[in-house]
Amino acid sequence: MEPKRNKDYPSKHLFVLKGKAVVPAESLAEWAEQFDGNREAFRRVALTKIGKITISTVFMGVDFTYGILKRKPILFETMIFGLPHNAPDTQRYETWEAAEEGHWKIVETVKSIRKVKPNGR
Repeated sequence: MEPKRNKDYPSKHLFVLKGKAVVPAESLAEWAEQFDGNREAFRRVALTKIGKITISTVFMGVDFTYGILKRKPILFETMIFGLPHNAPDTQRYETWEAAEEGHWKIVETVKSIRKVKPNGR
């Protein structure tokens, strides 16, 4: 027996990029195409390496408010890899522009923290 298809697709929680603009996906196939194979560069807002720390900001394509919050979809994410355990490592954004701005703020914060020597010296 073939599984039932969800007649309500496109899901109101799936989005695609048209340039830097976010638009609702017309189908699950359209959404999946942006995440197929080696298309990460298309979705990458910024990637910065500072020593052993990597800061990556990407378009996720899924609304991380899950429709629960009455606000614009949260579709972009910055992750920081290589921080000490339990350090905050994720920020999320609504737009490409906000994600880009947030990425560079985090880069500047990491750079300023790296200048501080242990014990504040």
